[in-house]
Amino acid sequence: MPAASWDSFQKHGLLSARALCDLYAVPAAERVALLEEDRGKGNFAVLAAPGLPAITLRDQLLPDHVLRRCLTGSYEGQPRAWRALLNGYTFLWADPRRVQRLHAASLAQPQILLEFDTARLLAAWANAAMTTPLNSGAPFGGNPAVRGEGTFQPLAAYPRPDGKPVVEVVVPYAIPDASAALMASRPIVPAQGS
Repeated sequence: MPAASWDSFQKHGLLSARALCDLYAVPAAERVALLEEDRGKGNFAVLAAPGLPAITLRDQLLPDHVLRRCLTGSYEGQPRAWRALLNGYTFLWADPRRVQRLHAASLAQPQILLEFDTARLLAAWANAAMTTPLNSGAPFGGNPAVRGEGTFQPLAAYPRPDGKPVVEVVVPYAIPDASAALMASRPIVPAQGS
């Protein structure tokens, strides 16, 4: 999580980009740009509103030409719809190694790593939570994994029907009570020269 978002987390919990746009009453044109268009690497958006702490919305590198290579089903040829779907979820990493990769991709921004009691966090959200066997927002490489309706499976179907290990756990919109399940938080300082 960008360090600049800590105050918001303490007050509002984990919020998806869509929930943040709602909370901060982001105007329609800017909202579409943030939720449906490719924000690009290094483009961190600061949201501010009266009475709310300023927060930072992470960058998101999901160019149309890359998404068109891997989207299937109702998302085929619909990169804006895929980005809108992803921006409606809160994301949790199941594997600490993935956290390190995400951090390495955002070295210019101070980050805070949050560690949760997963059972406690998901107890209230088990019916809404879903899993995915891939980094749904990183379709890179020579042959990216397909993404579509089957990418996210209900947590209740765990272990996943496809037998693949879980990479991400997602909850639609927000986890407002996330701070109650917080076990630890630690700052991750940007590397020198980044």
